[in-house]
Amino acid sequence: MSQLPVVLGYALVTTAIYAKLDVEVRLEAADQAD
Repeated sequence: MSQLPVVLGYALVTTAIYAKLDVEVRLEAADQAD
C-alpha cells in the first residue's frame, strides 16, 4: 500500500510532461499555420 503515493506521483509527473509537450506542439502548429 505504501507504493500508492509513488504511483500517483509518477502518474502526475507523466501527465504534466505529456500536457506540456501537447501545448508546445499545438503552439508550433499554430505558428506554422500563420
